[in-house]
Amino acid sequence: MAWLNLEKSGPYVIEIPAGAAAGFVNDLWQRPVTDIGFPGPDKGQGGKFLLLGPGQAAPEGTQGLIVVRSSTFNNLWLLRLLSPDAQGREAMLAKIRLYPVSKRATPPATKVLTLGGGASLAIAPRGLVYWEKLARWINEEPVQERDRIMMGMLKSLGIEKGRPFNPDARMKKILTEATLVGEAMAKANDF
Repeated sequence: MAWLNLEKSGPYVIEIPAGAAAGFVNDLWQRPVTDIGFPGPDKGQGGKFLLLGPGQAAPEGTQGLIVVRSSTFNNLWLLRLLSPDAQGREAMLAKIRLYPVSKRATPPATKVLTLGGGASLAIAPRGLVYWEKLARWINEEPVQERDRIMMGMLKSLGIEKGRPFNPDARMKKILTEATLVGEAMAKANDF
């Protein structure tokens, strides 16, 4: 799993070896960009994907790559290695490469981290931090036509593209409590 910010790095290359794997790239709002591995255009045969963000063009020398376009700069890449053999999974893991296309002549080694002890990167932050992150992402990403209604609702909370997020003490209290209520509602719905 990796978080790719194409605004900071530019377009990204994702190299997947042939083998038993399935994964995807989703945009910031969890909308599908492409599948990878068995369900993807490489059909488990391996391939090099070129991930482009809004307004980004494929640079010269990238012919032959599987070009996919995301509507956001921030993207989540996830791949599950499906080989029942631990050595097979390790061999595949060693061949996966992720790097900015600008470094394709001499791609850096892909750094692999192992999270243990129940650590998770998928837990939404609580309190005002949630709203601060949302405001940051709204300012980093292009606003699409289909998002206009949501942007109008966020404006009433003080989150608006091109403007700093500076809630007063009253609004901070409301938003902090809202994250706890929203989490409780989501848990109740899931249950």
